[in-house]
Amino acid sequence: METNIIKRQNLYQGLKDFDVLVDESTFLSKYFNVVELPEIIPQGKSSFLIGGSEFLKSNVELRLEILDAQGNSIYTEPVLNYTEGIFSRVSIEVYSDTAPGDATLYILSQLDPLTSDVDVPLEWEDAYNVRWTRPVFIDSVAPNSEPIFFHKQPTLSVNEIVKPYIVQTVATGSTVLTGSLSSESKPHDAYIGKAFKEEELIRDKIKDILLMKINSKESRKRGVGNYKRRGRAVRRSSPEIDKFIFSLKQKFGSDTKALSDFVGGELKIDTPLIDETVFELKPHHQVQPYSSEIIKVVNEDVVVPLDLVTVLDTLTKELIPVPLAEDNTFEISYPTPVTQSISTTNFNSYAELTLDNLRTFSGDIYRVKTYVRPKGSTSDYEVLADQVIENVEILVDENSISTKDRIGYFDNQDTIDNNWTIHTNYAHTVTGSLDYDSSQIIDSVKISGSMTPETNAIVFETTGSFDFIQDTYYTLTFDAYASGQSGLPPVMDIYVSGSAFGDTTQKNFKNVQQLGHKLGTLKTDENNFNFGKVVHPFVADITSTGKLIFLIRSGIFYLSDISITATAETGFSPDFMKLKLPMPGIFSERPQEFDFLAEFYDINNNIAETVVIKEGISFAGGNLFLSGTDNLLSGSMFMGSEINTGIEMAGVSSGFIRSIGYEGFAKAEDGSGQAGFIIYSGSVLPGSGDSYEGVGLELHDGVSGSMRFRTDLGVFEVKTPSFFLGSTNQFVSGADGNIEISSSNFHLSASGDVNMSGTITATAGDIGGFNISSDAIYSDSFLLSGSATSNEYFISSSNFNVKASGDITASAAKITGTVTADSGQIGNWQIIDGKLSGSNATLDATGAALFKTGDGPDDNPLSGYYVDFTPGDYYVRFGSNFAVSSSGVLIASGAVIEGQLTASTGLIGNWNIGSDSLWKLTGGKYTGMSSTGDTRFFAGADSLAESGSGVFNVKSNGQVTGSDVLFSGGKIAGFTIASTGITSTDIGVHPTGQTYAFTAGPGNEFNVKHSGQITGSNVLFDGGEIGGFKLGSTLISSSNGNLILSSDGVITGSDVLFDGGKVGGFTIDSHSISNENVRLTIHETPGLVIKNKFDDDVIYVASKSFTEIGATYDEVVNDGFETGTWSAGRNVLSTPIDAATAPFSWSIQTVGEVSASVTNRSGYPDAYKAYDNDNTLDFFVGVQPVGWSSGNRYSFNQIISSSWQGGNTIFFAFNSRVSHSFIADEKPRAMVTQ
Repeated sequence: METNIIKRQNLYQGLKDFDVLVDESTFLSKYFNVVELPEIIPQGKSSFLIGGSEFLKSNVELRLEILDAQGNSIYTEPVLNYTEGIFSRVSIEVYSDTAPGDATLYILSQLDPLTSDVDVPLEWEDAYNVRWTRPVFIDSVAPNSEPIFFHKQPTLSVNEIVKPYIVQTVATGSTVLTGSLSSESKPHDAYIGKAFKEEELIRDKIKDILLMKINSKESRKRGVGNYKRRGRAVRRSSPEIDKFIFSLKQKFGSDTKALSDFVGGELKIDTPLIDETVFELKPHHQVQPYSSEIIKVVNEDVVVPLDLVTVLDTLTKELIPVPLAEDNTFEISYPTPVTQSISTTNFNSYAELTLDNLRTFSGDIYRVKTYVRPKGSTSDYEVLADQVIENVEILVDENSISTKDRIGYFDNQDTIDNNWTIHTNYAHTVTGSLDYDSSQIIDSVKISGSMTPETNAIVFETTGSFDFIQDTYYTLTFDAYASGQSGLPPVMDIYVSGSAFGDTTQKNFKNVQQLGHKLGTLKTDENNFNFGKVVHPFVADITSTGKLIFLIRSGIFYLSDISITATAETGFSPDFMKLKLPMPGIFSERPQEFDFLAEFYDINNNIAETVVIKEGISFAGGNLFLSGTDNLLSGSMFMGSEINTGIEMAGVSSGFIRSIGYEGFAKAEDGSGQAGFIIYSGSVLPGSGDSYEGVGLELHDGVSGSMRFRTDLGVFEVKTPSFFLGSTNQFVSGADGNIEISSSNFHLSASGDVNMSGTITATAGDIGGFNISSDAIYSDSFLLSGSATSNEYFISSSNFNVKASGDITASAAKITGTVTADSGQIGNWQIIDGKLSGSNATLDATGAALFKTGDGPDDNPLSGYYVDFTPGDYYVRFGSNFAVSSSGVLIASGAVIEGQLTASTGLIGNWNIGSDSLWKLTGGKYTGMSSTGDTRFFAGADSLAESGSGVFNVKSNGQVTGSDVLFSGGKIAGFTIASTGITSTDIGVHPTGQTYAFTAGPGNEFNVKHSGQITGSNVLFDGGEIGGFKLGSTLISSSNGNLILSSDGVITGSDVLFDGGKVGGFTIDSHSISNENVRLTIHETPGLVIKNKFDDDVIYVASKSFTEIGATYDEVVNDGFETGTWSAGRNVLSTPIDAATAPFSWSIQTVGEVSASVTNRSGYPDAYKAYDNDNTLDFFVGVQPVGWSSGNRYSFNQIISSSWQGGNTIFFAFNSRVSHSFIADEKPRAMVTQ
């Protein structure tokens, strides 16, 4: 199971196999005095105390080891500089992949012969001689409720952040999209066709709803809840699977593409169509309308629903997940995204708390409780927040509206452009493009460009740097998909760079040191590969800044959801965390100092003994902003330097705003009260004598000047010796008993003169002897009316009248000049639009035409009735069948010509008329048709007499002949002719340019390409030869029988060479067999190389003892005893070992009864020979008459005298076999593996 923390390991010591004098296995140890050892050790950090006893020898290092159920060592370490009385703490770390179940604790030490409660024989002195063994139980899913102990005292720093209130604008309604599904919309194989009870599926949905919240765009963009960051979700033994996927059909550019906004939306299919080629629908299966929330968007083509598509088995009442057929129509509706903006008037104060040094050696911090109180306050602390601890995201844009938008979540191009860049200032780097993309991974950045592998690369990095803390563990995660380019697989390195990671001595790409510290490499042999979620922990060297760098060495990469967090995992607290918490809304004063306190709790609400306090932090505070409709001021609030000064705003007896000391208009008027003002509503100031009611406004100077408005009295009055209302050009003013009024067209001067211009309106009076009424000016013999209509007079006098309708009556009128009429009639011809129109005929003088009314040359040029003297197309036209065109052509489609019409010469459409033929000569060749001879139609003939010789001709008997015929349609003998070939049902012949030359079968199961390649999905060849290989009914064999492929899968070959292809996932080339992580090679330095997921060589098995990996020589030649000249049999070395007679460059020590021998085994039986060459180095104790004495020891060292080159690898390998006894003294050693 993958973890995002750096796991620590102890080397296996094998303490359980030590021979000891005292082997203690009691529940409590009297020798080691171990207390507080958990009976059940959970995942994460635990600890116990060890106090020792007077029985143990002083200044002897304790050896301690815990082995899990699989025999692997569990990490333990003593906690330095931490004691509790005589006891010291030992920390235990259990990881998610630690084997659960029974484990065993082993502790070894030395008994002091002087104080021990047992006799210690001489041979057991100065040796580990006492062991305590205690069983424990590992439960990696149990909550970690061990006491919380910190390595260091945690620290708390506090800063104030004043930021605007974030306004969330929620759009009403939803966005609705429609489309169709592809044939890949189906359940996971683990679900398809299996029956489930409804309650089973409902139970499984609960955790998927949590997944939907995690996958929502808001959660991914601005961080998710603690359920994900701490790994609190239920662990599964297998990876998450998508129970059902909907594949959106992408045939046209306008087709619906999936968006991350879809998560939480609804997908509906009114009438699901089931893929019955996969699942057979039966009469008792009921298909129902489908709708489900969307919990995940994989890419622009694939979405994952909350609910499976199922059919109901009406017999068993079970639900069966089923696949959908292609072209199901769907509808997706999702809420229109919320938009954010910041207030320009409402500002809030936040406390940014940074808790550091949180690394524990026991227990797990699950939540932090923070408190605040004003400095110097006698009251207790008040809770500021009680929050589950979570990973701190490093890659955030603090200048975003939310201040926590993740720059590694690419929901639009702006996020990429504003926070990431391609850096080209380093050596061997080239430019490229960064594009928002969802084709492979939803909301990803596509990094592409032109690179020359192993020569240059693209550097994709953050535009800014971020803060890192020394010795703090961080976790980098991201999703990745890659495609090869120019025939090469994709390769990408990952680096962290900056002063936080110190000077790097690692050889980076092309030795570019600025790239920083290399975390690892992503690579694959596949041309297209989904790496999924990539997780890599790392540590900051010092407290400083750094940035993230991706180096693309080959291919195109799609990256999404890039994140760096302070490492946290179930049972393992992060090293630090940040909290941004809103401060109390109302400060007693601004600015104000506050004290802060933090407590730490485990998952079972047990509090840690350690607390952290920060005092005297000054806060400016946010402004006071009232919103809403239910705020109430029921007392008084003063605006001034102290209470009862300045201006009072009160909610007393309804409400008012007044200057302090103003007691009403009456008192100010008679001089018994102060000057001032009041704005009020309701019954206020009941003792003032003014009986205030309704709404009003009063201002009084306390002498004679005042203004007041009261709705209860209907009063608006202003008393002042002078006033001015308006501006320079428009005003009303008064002073010294005079009034002046001025506007743009009117001026009343202070002297009383009036000047005016513009419109004058009068409904009575007289002007120059004419009377004025409301609608006329008149006298005894004249009328000018402004309201006359129809036959009423507009102008009237004794001999001349004009009616409103336009009629003029004049008893002695004389009209000279041109008379023009555009209406009326002449005779029975009416004047209409400049034409004379009779009952069914119109004469158009302008158009020079006579035509049937409504069917003239303009109204109906092609089928009208007219004579046109200025024609466009026709002089004469009578309907659609008779016309004379402007070019003189006579058209008479209905004409009857009596008598025979005969033509033996002439032209029809440029075709020549002959006595028995119609023909045309083009390019020296004749084309035509004939009524004599045996040829009826011909083309390409040399002469009319030889029409049958044409390259194309049709005989009178129906025979068709053509030397270069192109049929692009029609049929021949049931075969359809088309430009792409001649085809019939499931068979076809195709020309060059098509994929296949010949095809057969409904899906082209058998096909022949133009290159000669033959493909068949159900081909039966049971005889003949192909390329020198003989075909049989059950095998294919080479002509010489050296290679045989049998139908049962057996391949037999006497001389096989594989220098390409794949076997079981391993790629074969001319010198190696390899996959992504393992390579067995005979090239250069032959050997076996095993890599980790980041392309680092972690295991290298080579054919040399000392070698620089990749070199072709041994730097140190030290074969020693292996190749020296030694006598046959055993050559016992003298004791003490004489350096002159010892093997070259070996230092050998033996103590007690141990002897050393270089044994030449060339004459020994095979079971006793050396692995290599002839000689072995043996250590043995001869037969002892009364058993072995104590103190038998041996050691040997290899002396390396050559100089070494810095950075070289020293590799030592040897073969060893061990036996426990000899047949007799000086007999051959038993060379059988023990």
